[in-house]
Amino acid sequence: MNCELCDKRATIHICEIDEGVKSEKHLCEEHGQQVEMVKYSYEVNCVQASPVSTTVSKSTMRTFRGGRNFLRKYGRMPESAEEWREGQTIPDDVPMAVIEDPEVLREFRRLDALVSFMQLRGRMPSRDELGDFP
Repeated sequence: MNCELCDKRATIHICEIDEGVKSEKHLCEEHGQQVEMVKYSYEVNCVQASPVSTTVSKSTMRTFRGGRNFLRKYGRMPESAEEWREGQTIPDDVPMAVIEDPEVLREFRRLDALVSFMQLRGRMPSRDELGDFP
């Protein structure tokens, strides 16, 4: 996949779901830096997501929170836009499903730590801070 602004290979992929509307951007490293891209990414369910800035937008937070809450309730990641929207309506204190798959449980813990970090600090973690996640 090529950068939306030039013919170089896109290495930065941004995906946000805001009130059920999905938007995507695909940029090369150079153009990513020009729009103040941070130099790290976070992977959720094999999808690499990079924020536009270190400030967490409401839609980014809703997306991560929705994924975490859906995973907490159902024991798996959402697989469709409808399930992502459902996750955004699930309260943070929903009872946790039994997650027997160690990889899924590890992903839940990482996502839960990421959401907790963003809620506490109002921003994405830096590359150095990502090392602190389970």
